[in-house]
Amino acid sequence: MRSLLYLFGIILIFSGCGDEKHTNTNLKTPQAFTITRAPALANDATLPVPVNSQLILQSSTLLDETTVTSSSVFIQDTSGVPLLSNITLDGLNIIIQPKAYLLPFTNYEIVITTQVKSASGLTLLENIVVPFTSGDPSADISSPVLTTTLPTNGANTVEPYSNIYFQFNESLSPIGVDNTFITVIDQNTGQPISGNVTVSGTTLTFTPDNNFVNTHIYVATLDDTLNSGGYALTDLAGNPIASGSQTVSFTIRAFRTTKDANLSTTTYPLNTDVYCMENNGSLLFVGSKKGLDIIDYNLNTITFTPQSQLHDIGSVFSIDINVSAEKAYLGTSNGLSIIDFSTPTAPQIIGSYTTNFPVYGTFIKEDHAYLAASLEGLIDLNISNQTTPQVNFVVDTNGTAFDVIATNTWIAVADFDQGVKIFDFSGTLFDAMPISSPARGFIADPGNLDSFQVITGVNGLYTLDLFSTP
Repeated sequence: MRSLLYLFGIILIFSGCGDEKHTNTNLKTPQAFTITRAPALANDATLPVPVNSQLILQSSTLLDETTVTSSSVFIQDTSGVPLLSNITLDGLNIIIQPKAYLLPFTNYEIVITTQVKSASGLTLLENIVVPFTSGDPSADISSPVLTTTLPTNGANTVEPYSNIYFQFNESLSPIGVDNTFITVIDQNTGQPISGNVTVSGTTLTFTPDNNFVNTHIYVATLDDTLNSGGYALTDLAGNPIASGSQTVSFTIRAFRTTKDANLSTTTYPLNTDVYCMENNGSLLFVGSKKGLDIIDYNLNTITFTPQSQLHDIGSVFSIDINVSAEKAYLGTSNGLSIIDFSTPTAPQIIGSYTTNFPVYGTFIKEDHAYLAASLEGLIDLNISNQTTPQVNFVVDTNGTAFDVIATNTWIAVADFDQGVKIFDFSGTLFDAMPISSPARGFIADPGNLDSFQVITGVNGLYTLDLFSTP
């Protein structure tokens, strides 16, 4: 796929027909229609154009499609030799697709002739000539390639609170990205799902406005065409994503239909989905789609007393607590947040680390924070300076990392797709233990971390005994 170029500051001049009046008394003064370049690729119109550019002119008024042809709009070199190109009209956009790469470091012109008319019949007074120069052929001319999705295609135990992630092999440009680039359809109802599309590094994320419905099947489609603003999904060099729409189909897990006996009737309404909970004495740390709630629980009176809320850090999927230091380490939809809760009614965010994917598992050991960061894999952070955690290593688990636990010798990751993987403290893989069900988390005895159980999505528990070696 070729790069996109939006030419900036071009003015198409049209003259009126019949007895159309002008506010200016000079009847020869034409009406002006601007054609601008969106700043997706460069902020300076004088910068060289990549040799693989697809050139796009954006008009401020609708044009007569029958007048926009390869003979009325074309590229030529300075000697007047035209380049063979395909010319298409997409809304307000004139798209010029050269049939061969431009020559490097060469002067060219785009010519818009008087044959072009507006949809209302206005005609150009004279040809418009737009000069530009091609750039270095060694520049990035490769399209971003989709490498992974979360959920994976065909996944059938997806949580209803999930986001949808499309990850590429290089960083994407956030400029011009809107909600039309990912469409999600509920296959059970045929209805589209509303949500917000954002870019962070190599990842395009769809965040639904509401949770998905249990047992429903959804199909998410990544669109490779221009949006209404004339933008496409591109890398930082302006190369659009590889052509062809990409789709991922997934099913939301079934919900429970029976209620356990002897449940307490005392409740504390959070009005959202709760993902995890830890306690420090009578303090409950509750992670949810909204964020973190700190609640005091009185066991004698069976009452809940709210202490504070942190609802601006993203959804909280995992919590680990350093009791003596009065610190909480939160795995969120945005990464890791470190909280000082020495004053429970006014907790303070003292440090953070941003990830491209949600952190489903968090484990703190001495000056290390180990994160199970879904498609990003296992992350080891040095938190000796908790204000600015530093990366020791990031290792891809080739699946979806859901939980992490560390012994004195090894780090174990529960990967939804790959089972359990064992790493040393340099991030080197020492052993892999595939299991027949999705690995979702660990249950461990803090006094004996060489033996623990793996929670799975289908078949319950697996017990693993590491002894002193994996």
